[in-house]
Parts: sequence; structure tokens; C-alpha cells
Amino acid sequence: MKHSQSYLRIAAVMLITALTVLGCSKSKNLAPLDLEKDYFPLTVGSNTVYAVDSTVYNDFNNTVTTYTFELRDSVAQDISENGYQEVRIERYKRKDGTEAWTFQKTISRKLIDVRAEEFIDNQRFVRLVFPPQLSRVWNGNTYNNIGAQEYIITASGSSQTINGISFDQTVDVKEIDENNLVREDYAVATYAKNVGLIRREVKAVDKNISTGQITRGYSYILQIKSF
Repeated sequence: MKHSQSYLRIAAVMLITALTVLGCSKSKNLAPLDLEKDYFPLTVGSNTVYAVDSTVYNDFNNTVTTYTFELRDSVAQDISENGYQEVRIERYKRKDGTEAWTFQKTISRKLIDVRAEEFIDNQRFVRLVFPPQLSRVWNGNTYNNIGAQEYIITASGSSQTINGISFDQTVDVKEIDENNLVREDYAVATYAKNVGLIRREVKAVDKNISTGQITRGYSYILQIKSF
């Protein structure tokens, strides 16, 4: 009886060992997860031009003014540190294609672990998380002092065409969507694989509580023109 029990114990140990080895082998053969960080490329020397349509509402003189202009984001320098890729971007502005570019500001963008960060106007935002799957939610204001803001991916992997340019795979991120009787805040961004930001729409306005009409604030739509 003792010999039988010993054999059973040995057989059990051998079976567990075999299953463990098999499991490890399968794990080693699995393809690594594609985080799809190419939705937020950081290629030094790349240039992206955007067409912008903007509206400003002024309650001081009750005017509504529209502006059209172009922005160019030029990835000027690799400033990576501690193993995380980061670049410095120079943003330029002009009224249209007949004018020379004028320097506007410096931006930095960074890939760190499973998130994409942008530092702009002295504030840091988490623009994307990876992999950028449908319905993923995160706090886009984690690293600034603006206050928590829930970002959510509302579309992933879909094709879009902007200004005659077709993009096979895109991701839509809703950054804010709040609307009440006196205030409306809305922001959504679209990213394309191997390109990055291709569209951003923003609206931040105050409204007359009685009429619902906009009294002050601004809105704009930024759309890619070339890259």
C-alpha cells in the first residue's frame, strides 16, 4: 500500500510538472500584445499642417468673429530621458498659404508606459492610453491642476476622410461633453495610425439662461491638411 501511495505521489508531481512546462511553452509562443502606439508617432523631422476654423463670442460688444488660419506642428528635437521617448514640437501659425509661418509656441509629447502625454500651455494632459480600445476611460488631467476629467474612446479602428485625405485606422477620444442651461464644454480629438492627431473640435461657451443663446466663449475645428 505504501509503495502504491508513493507511486501515486510521484505520478501527480510529474503530471503537475508536465502541465507547468506545457503552459510556459505556450506562453512563450504567444505573440506580444500590440499596444498600437503608432497612433501617437514621435518622428523627428515630421511636419503636420492643420486648417483651423475658429469663432469667438464677445459679450463686451456683442460681436461674433470668425477666423480661419493654418497651424504647422514641426517635430524639432528628440528630448528623451530615462528610457521614455519624448520630443519637442514647434508650432507655427499663418493666415493662409500666401503668408510666411510665424512661430507660436513650443509643445512636448511623450510616450511613457501605456500612455501618451502632451505638455502644452504649461499643462500636461494624458491624450491617449494603449492599446486604444473602444470604451476605455481614463483621467486626462491626472498630471495637471485643472481637475479630474474623464476621457473616453468612442470609436476605434474606423476609417475616416478629412480634407480629401483617407485614413484607414483612426481613434476618437471624447475629452469633455458637458452641457447645461448656462454653459457648454465639448472637446473631441481624432488620431490616425502613423500620423497622430488629425482632427480636434472644441467648444467652450457661456449661454444666456433665458434664451439659450451664446454670450461669450470660443469654438474651433482643427483638421489635418497635409503631413
